[in-house]
Amino acid sequence: LVDCEVVDNTANLSGGAVYNDGGSLVAENTLFAANGSTMAAGGVMRSVQADVTLTDCTLVSNRAIDGDAGAIYHQHGVLTVTGGVIAGNWAEEDAGAVLLLNAAGSFDGVIFDNNRGSNGGGIRAHTSVTVKNSIFTGNYTIGHGGGVHIYGSADPEFTNCVFAGNRATGAGGGLYVGTNDVNPAITNCTFVGNHAVSGDGEGLYIYDSAGAVSSY
Repeated sequence: LVDCEVVDNTANLSGGAVYNDGGSLVAENTLFAANGSTMAAGGVMRSVQADVTLTDCTLVSNRAIDGDAGAIYHQHGVLTVTGGVIAGNWAEEDAGAVLLLNAAGSFDGVIFDNNRGSNGGGIRAHTSVTVKNSIFTGNYTIGHGGGVHIYGSADPEFTNCVFAGNRATGAGGGLYVGTNDVNPAITNCTFVGNHAVSGDGEGLYIYDSAGAVSSY
């Protein structure tokens, strides 16, 4: 998909616009807007056993009603996102924008703005995720991790990222790492103006490998 518009599509189950089962998908400079899944996961896309590459794409105002991942639900395979904006997406369940389930995710130069979901306003990752040069602003969750929620067995990496003005009803207003066998690498990141309403860690909450909790 190059220079395309994928707008106002709805699926009664998964993948409001795209269901990718075992294939490879590449999209460049493409708009995904106002798509939705009504009873399952992935407002824009559900990918299973697949590799997806998005470059300079815009994913805006998509929704997952009664499901996970307002924009992308990615299960097994690799999701690579470079540049672009992921904004205004929402899910009634986990991950306002992107859910990674037993999948690897790489994000570089991506803006996550004003996404809404349970546990992870922007991203929820159960496995490997690397995020560089990206901005998380104004995302919200009724659970943990206003910007990002990590809950898995692989060590996440965050480099040159900004977490600003995100909000969680639980812990980790900006970033939540909530499993005790994960050791995140956080380098040159800024946490400012985030809020954890009823939990610890206004900006950052880490439950470390020794069982101790670090919150900032």
